[in-house]
Amino acid sequence: MEPDSIDRVFDFIIPYIHTTDDRNSVSLVCRKWYHLDCLTRKYVTIHFCYATSPHRLSRRFPFLESLTLKGKPGNAIPRATAFQWVPHDWGGYVTPWIEVIANTNSFRCLKSIRFRRMIVTDSDLEVLVRMRGKDIRVLDINACSGFSTDGLLKVSTNCCNLRTLCLQKSEIVDKDGEWLHELALRSTCLEALNYYETSIIKCDRKDIVSLAKNCSDTLISLKLMDCDCSDIMRVFRYAVKLEEFGGAPFYNPSTGTFITFHSKVRSMAFANMSRFVTSVVLGYIQLGFAQQLTELDLTYAILTASNYVVIVNKCPNLEVLYAKDPIGDSGLQELGQSCKKLRRVKIKRQGSEEGVVSQIGLSCACKRMRQIGMFACLYQRYYK
Repeated sequence: MEPDSIDRVFDFIIPYIHTTDDRNSVSLVCRKWYHLDCLTRKYVTIHFCYATSPHRLSRRFPFLESLTLKGKPGNAIPRATAFQWVPHDWGGYVTPWIEVIANTNSFRCLKSIRFRRMIVTDSDLEVLVRMRGKDIRVLDINACSGFSTDGLLKVSTNCCNLRTLCLQKSEIVDKDGEWLHELALRSTCLEALNYYETSIIKCDRKDIVSLAKNCSDTLISLKLMDCDCSDIMRVFRYAVKLEEFGGAPFYNPSTGTFITFHSKVRSMAFANMSRFVTSVVLGYIQLGFAQQLTELDLTYAILTASNYVVIVNKCPNLEVLYAKDPIGDSGLQELGQSCKKLRRVKIKRQGSEEGVVSQIGLSCACKRMRQIGMFACLYQRYYK
C-alpha cells in the first residue's frame, strides 16, 4: 500500500479512537499520528491545573470541544480535604484559563467546560459567558468555591443554548434566587440542572415548576436541595422525560402518601432527610418502585444494615450504589447476590463511629463486578 494511502486510512480511523489511553498511545507512534491526534481530539481532562498552561493546550488541540479541569486534591487524597489539610489560598484559580478560553482565537470549538475543586469568582463567570455564552452547552462547576448567585445570574442571562448546569458540592454564596428565575424564563432546551449538596435555599419553588414546564421535552436530570412536596408533583407532571431526580421530600405528611414517579426514572438521590427516611425508602420498595432503579444514592439516608438488605434485595437492576458503612457485610453480601448488573459501589464512613465493613463484604460486592468486567468499589475511611 502506498504511504499516501496509509495516511488516508489513518485519517479515517483516528477520529473514531476516543479512549484517552489509546489516544495517548497513538500520538507517540510518529509525528504524523501526533498531528492527527492534535487535530481530531475532542475531549481532554487535565487532572492537575498546573500540569500545563492554557496557551499550550489550545495550541496542541485547536478543535477541542470539551475540557475538564481539576484543581485541589480530591478523591485521590480524601483525608487532605476531610481534615482541611489544604490551605484555603492553596491555589487552583480558574482565572488564567478563563482569560484564554474567553479569547475567540483559542478553544474556538469549546462547548463543554467542567471545573473540579477550583476557585471560581463571579468576575470569572462574567468574562466567560460574555465572550462565549452563546457557544457553551455544558457548564459543570463541581466542588468549587469563590462565587455567588450573582455569577450564576450572568450565566442564566447569557447562556441561551445551555444544556447542562451542574453546581454540585460547590460553596456558593446564596444572595437571592433571581438566577433560577431567569434560567426558568430563558431556557427551553435544558437537559440537566444540579445544585445538589449546596447551600442554595433562596430559590422560588415556582421557578422549578416553570423550568420543568418550559423544558418538558428535554429535561432528563434534576437534582435539588429543597422543594415542597406539591411542587415536586407538579414538576413530574411536566417533566415526562425525567430519568434522574435528587432532593427531598418524597413523602407528603399531610396526606400520608408517597410521590408517584413515572416509569422513566432510573436514578434517585435523597437529601435533607431525617430518620423517617427509612419509612420513605421502604415505602417505595413496597410500592414496587425499586424495580426500575439502576442508581441509588443513600449517602444522606439514616439506615441500618437490615434496611440496606431489604432495599438491595428489592432492586435487582441496581448498577450504582452510594451508601454509608452501616450497610455492613450483610448488606454488601446481599448486594452481590441480588444485583447482577452491579458495576459501581461507593461506601462512605459515617461520622466518627467505627466502620462495620470488612474485606468479606467488599469481596462479595466486587466479585459481581469482576464477573461483568467492571471494577469500581470505593471505601472511604477518614482517621483522626
